[in-house]
Amino acid sequence: MNFFSKVALLTLGMAFATATSYADTVSMTFTGTSGASNGSYYIYPYYFSINGSSTSTNLMCVSFNNEIYQGESWTATTAAITTASSKTAQEDAYLFSLIGGGTYSNNDIQEAAWYLGASNPGAVPTTSADTALLAAASSAVTKADLGGPSIFDNGQFTLFTPVAGSQNPHSDGIPQSFVGIAPTPEPGSLLLLASGLFGCAGFVYRRKRSVL
Repeated sequence: MNFFSKVALLTLGMAFATATSYADTVSMTFTGTSGASNGSYYIYPYYFSINGSSTSTNLMCVSFNNEIYQGESWTATTAAITTASSKTAQEDAYLFSLIGGGTYSNNDIQEAAWYLGASNPGAVPTTSADTALLAAASSAVTKADLGGPSIFDNGQFTLFTPVAGSQNPHSDGIPQSFVGIAPTPEPGSLLLLASGLFGCAGFVYRRKRSVL
């Protein structure tokens, strides 16, 4: 294998490793909502730019007690939700999987998710549909934990947890946590990374030849 082939393989490996290493931490910018609310609070969908992407990612809020403002940014850790995740995270994933299904409204699904994550659940406005949703979510997770059929695809949904102190501006407390489907890296970003690594490899190769 010649030098350039080795460099090409090394470069592709570095590109993959770099993309993977950043997969568990992202930058989030809250760009707005659809305007839908339960009368007092905005509900799903919340729109985000992830890692500066121009493509909007729709997420569901799972933190009732914290606040965010349009234009605010922060760093969040991401974790794929599987049967190894906490029961609450699995229930959040189950609730998110119901959005758009037609059986329950986005309002009821959002309120049920808030109830799960609230430090004072009694402060969350709930309906009889919310109660049914919570029971269904608990049952679905219990079945999955016992080896039964999983209602949602494990690993399909992601939990976005804010890193304390990373928000900008810093004056309004810890941001909220969200659940949704993590965006895939944009091809342009990966191409730019690979091009940069190839360029560096070429520079090193030229320097090596000039020294010989």
